[in-house]
Amino acid sequence: MAGLALTGAALPAAYYAHRELTRVEEPVT
Repeated sequence: MAGLALTGAALPAAYYAHRELTRVEEPVT
């Protein structure tokens, strides 16, 4: 279960970080 919890927390975190990094170069929203 720890693997699922870790993945569930890593996916949104990576997605948010990716959006924050790309937001400067390409502000889509």
